[in-house]
Parts: sequence; C-alpha cells; structure tokens
Amino acid sequence: MPENTTMLTVIGASFNAENARSFNVSILNPSNSVSDATITAIQLIGEKSNEIYNVTDTTPPLPYLLRIGEEVTFQCNYNWGELAGEKVRIEPIAGNASTKSKSYLTPSVKWSITPRFDPSKTVNNFALTIRNSENSEVNLTISKIKIFELQIENVTPALPYVLHPKEEKNFICHENWEKWMNQNVTVTVETMEGYELTYTTSKLPMAILFMDNVSFDYNNTGYFNVTVK
Repeated sequence: MPENTTMLTVIGASFNAENARSFNVSILNPSNSVSDATITAIQLIGEKSNEIYNVTDTTPPLPYLLRIGEEVTFQCNYNWGELAGEKVRIEPIAGNASTKSKSYLTPSVKWSITPRFDPSKTVNNFALTIRNSENSEVNLTISKIKIFELQIENVTPALPYVLHPKEEKNFICHENWEKWMNQNVTVTVETMEGYELTYTTSKLPMAILFMDNVSFDYNNTGYFNVTVK
C-alpha cells in the first residue's frame, strides 16, 4: 500500500445461490491508512460486460464511516441474478480513498424459457417450456409467470413448482392471448430464489378464418351450408 494514502480493501465476498436478492461483502480500512473513510456506495461490476451496478441499500446502511483499522461486512440488498455464473468485482466508493479488490465468481445458475403460441390449437392458453441446466448449482422454485405485467394465475402444473438441475418442464398457461395477436409479447418467469428471465417473442401469429363452399337449398329456405377453415 502506498504511503500517505487511504486504501479500502475488499477482503471477502459471498453469494448465496439460493438467494439472488442480496450478497455480502467485507471491507477493511487498514491500520496504516492515513484517515477514516466514508463509504457512500458499493459498486458491483460485471467483468464480462464491464457494466457497473450501484448498490445503495445495505445493512448497515450507507453512508458508513469506516475508521482506521476497522473491518465491516455489508449485506448488499441488490439482485445479482443476471450475473450468475460470471466473474464480478466489488468496489466501495469513498471520496477520500482508493480501493483494492479482486474478482469473485458468482454461483452458476443457468436456465431458459421458451413460450409457444399456436392459434391452430387454441388462443385460450399457451405453452411454456422451462429448463434448468445441468450446470446450475441450485433448484429453481418457479413462482410467477407473467405476460407483460399480467400475472397468470392458472398454470398447469400448479405453481410454485420446484425445477431441479438438468430438468425440463412444460407448463400450460391458461390465459386468453387473442388480444395480443400480431404483437411482440414479453413473457417473464420469476423464482422464489430471486432469479428472473424475460423472453420477448416475435409478433404473435393471427388466426384467420376462411369461409367457402357456401350452398343454398332452394327447396328449403330454412338453412344453408358453409365451410369454415
């Protein structure tokens, strides 16, 4: 550590695969720092994308005065699920201090969702395949399925549903989707563990009816025949 400086050191971080809504980070202000440091934010940085996520909701709360020689562990209330299986860095922000950190690998949670809308079968429901990869470290408890912000209440099999690693399950979502025909639809799946996936479809197919072979019986005006396809 350079002389006459204050350098906050990240000495540890932990990510619980069963709770993506928060993570813990331990930060030390070394005894040879020249001053206390007020931490105003904590940054979570995805190394793959280099995207920075600012964390301000913590326990203990920010801003936090970290005195010389003191170590503190923060519970950071920020959902890191989209960074599952990736390397991240964690850096405290303090106006009068620099930071020393390293990379941490988050738990591997790999899953996928594939909705299917088929008007040739029905517009009263649609199919949704959810797969939990063999590379996932945790069971996923499927808790919500939504179209846009509309939560679908009637799902077969019923929710919540525990999806084990290397398991794939087909769900039938009982929601009439006729009003979204010819639109791009966003389907979102949430889990009790805090993970969320979103899938945006291409424009949903439309059901078009054709009428042909209209015939009349001139000897009986009480009916006529028509073929609908």
